[in-house]
Amino acid sequence: MNRFFTRFACCLLACCLLAGCGKEAESSARPAVLPEYNPNPLTGLEKDAGYPYGQRPIAVMVNNISDSLPQSGIGGADLIYEIVTEGGITRFLAVYSDISKAGGYIGPVRSARDQHLQLVLPFSPLMVHIGSSNTASDLLETYHYSDKDLDGNPSTVRDVAFWLDEERHESRLIEHCWYTSPQLISAGIEKYKLSASCEEYDPIFHFRSYKEAPRSLAISGAENLHLQFSSTYYSDFSYDAVSGLYQKSQQGEPQIDALTGQQLSFTNLIVLFTEITTQPNGVLSKVDYRYGGVGYCFSNGSYEPIRWAKGSPEDPLKILTPGNEEKEVELNCGKSYIAVVGLDQFLNFTINGTNPLSGQPAEDLTPAEQELAESVSQSSAGSNTLSSKP
Repeated sequence: MNRFFTRFACCLLACCLLAGCGKEAESSARPAVLPEYNPNPLTGLEKDAGYPYGQRPIAVMVNNISDSLPQSGIGGADLIYEIVTEGGITRFLAVYSDISKAGGYIGPVRSARDQHLQLVLPFSPLMVHIGSSNTASDLLETYHYSDKDLDGNPSTVRDVAFWLDEERHESRLIEHCWYTSPQLISAGIEKYKLSASCEEYDPIFHFRSYKEAPRSLAISGAENLHLQFSSTYYSDFSYDAVSGLYQKSQQGEPQIDALTGQQLSFTNLIVLFTEITTQPNGVLSKVDYRYGGVGYCFSNGSYEPIRWAKGSPEDPLKILTPGNEEKEVELNCGKSYIAVVGLDQFLNFTINGTNPLSGQPAEDLTPAEQELAESVSQSSAGSNTLSSKP
């Protein structure tokens, strides 16, 4: 089986998806009269001519362990969430408003984790994964997700909606070799009568209008960013002033999409700090989103401290200004990368090589930074190293 789909096959995607929607197919038709302001809910950009109106966004769990690289099809995602899962490794959840933008195979596909699912449940995407942790399975069951869940475990589903790269499997473990694609997802939707249609929904963040020039954030000079998820996994970003995008590297190497050879790039980087512990089994990571936290937002070569709020799984993630007025941050239009990072790794977080709180007196910190410094100081791993911080 050829790993890369022809352009002709990709052009048939819209028809394939409609075939899987049954009686709801008419809802995906382009409106007769488009509104004057017509943003993509995941990016804030103006919907292009091929935008799949009435189609549910699709979220794919993607392996991110070193042996799984390079991944395929992730460059076309509108959103990528990266969070630690177990053993210090991270996993991606790639979300697409238009799955045809993946360009072909997507993966390697891995099992679902609840810390990723909680961030996307509010806008109800079709979930694509192979297996789940117990907590992720419980979450999907609690929120009655069976009609929006394409799980490649059991193998009968895997045979319909996923493909094993036998050549890759000659040198790698099988969990690094399972892929899906726009066409395979469409086959799964049709076979299992999944809900591929949805009503149009509001933008998931407060985006700046695409009719306005991108804004510069409060603090200039954010050309390089280093994120440490654990002692072994880290991500770096470099700002390209020509494209206006941040380019991602992992473990010191550019992170590329194997289908295009292009480095992953984003308009917005959103870093959320919180306490990350382990589940009762002592292995899987546990993220408690109920109380929100603090972090940083990066865009257009600049950055600013932020607060964030989430709450229960069905509550949307909100990116807020540093004060207490619950005002949402105005994000620039474009693709976004969202990282959830443990407070124990805050001292390894740098902007242009320097930790943003290093050496700053308390009176110079924003309310969000003061809250962050206090949170890090009180965390079990950081209490000693940040004892001199406010």
